[in-house]
Amino acid sequence: RLVRELNREREALARQHQTDARYISWLRQLAGFLRHEVRQPVAQINSSVELIHLTSHDDQLKPYIASAAQGVRDVWNLIERASRATDAEAFVRQGQAQPIDLARLLRELMGSYLQTHSGINFRLQLPDKQPLYVSADPSVLKEAVSNLMANAASFADEESIIQVVLERDGVNAVIKVRNKGPIIQYDTEMLFGPFASTRSGPSSEHQGLGLYLVRLVAEHHGGKAIISNLDD
Repeated sequence: RLVRELNREREALARQHQTDARYISWLRQLAGFLRHEVRQPVAQINSSVELIHLTSHDDQLKPYIASAAQGVRDVWNLIERASRATDAEAFVRQGQAQPIDLARLLRELMGSYLQTHSGINFRLQLPDKQPLYVSADPSVLKEAVSNLMANAASFADEESIIQVVLERDGVNAVIKVRNKGPIIQYDTEMLFGPFASTRSGPSSEHQGLGLYLVRLVAEHHGGKAIISNLDD
């Protein structure tokens, strides 16, 4: 009976692997479609609007031309954001899990982050006990924690210290990033959605994918992501 059950589990895993492979392939195709097939006609529209702007001398048309140009920029930006979102999900799903010493990973990440971000105060707090190992993809996990650190730095008060804390909670590992900054006055769950950002409009350089990727990574590894205001 045990052999039969193991065989069934192997078959189920194989089917799930095939499903995941097809989904990742679809995500990549969608990203490519958005970049090439959709951006081309948008570029043509943009060129036409620019030509009208250069050749038209009718002042009454200028507000409409400017509005059309802004609309094209907004659509272009949305295409780029949707393409990056599909790339992000494919990036997370194709990760290869391996045993990781979280304390070591955070020390390395903190060191490289401080080298490239001067003027930002970070403090790393690690458990005093034995190394805390998890099964995860290191590159994917680094990307998620880097996004948390970058988000905390963006909204931190001047001269404040951003804390990166590693804790053990039963059989789970918990990574916390704490910053002193403005209070979030609305539903924090909205910030985990794709394209959600308090800094982004349709044409903003902020794609609103940082926390979206954090949640993707957490859930892909059987965890969860939460954001909340501090008591103080």
